[in-house]
Amino acid sequence: MSEVFFQSIIEKLGSMELMFKVKLEAIELMLKVTDTGKEKKPELDVLKKEIKNIPFVTLQFLKEEKINQNKIANRIEHKHHLHKGIWIAICLFIICFLFAYGWMSCHESSKIFKANDIKYRYFKIRGNQNVLSLCKFTDSLYQKDEEKFRSGVEQGEQNLIEQANRVRLAGEKKKNTSKR
Repeated sequence: MSEVFFQSIIEKLGSMELMFKVKLEAIELMLKVTDTGKEKKPELDVLKKEIKNIPFVTLQFLKEEKINQNKIANRIEHKHHLHKGIWIAICLFIICFLFAYGWMSCHESSKIFKANDIKYRYFKIRGNQNVLSLCKFTDSLYQKDEEKFRSGVEQGEQNLIEQANRVRLAGEKKKNTSKR
């Protein structure tokens, strides 16, 4: 919008400049043609100099202002973008982090499996006959029907949790009755 505004101002000044040139030529012509112009020549020369100076200075000022406005507009429209290399580096960092996390979790689970294996082997070697027969019995049950064994263990854990809750509630009721 401001560019259109400046363009219209420049056009009007251009027309004013043309008008001043026409008037200047008319004054010069009047000086040449009339005899009375010789008497008024110094006044007309001063007027001629003033007319020559006004439009050029104003026009130059407005042209410089328009150029400065365009430079500012170019600076405002400048956009920053991240380089593709930065995006690639970020993606590779995330991938490396995920691989490291997976490696660490696998390492932890393998530690647990190794510890359980050592414990089981210790019971087989150092345990008494009852522990050894219990380990063999447990292994054979697990190998016979894995799903039934797992559901039986989960049901047993659930029964233990319920029993612990009942004991806790009984203890709380006993404390409440003793306080009264």
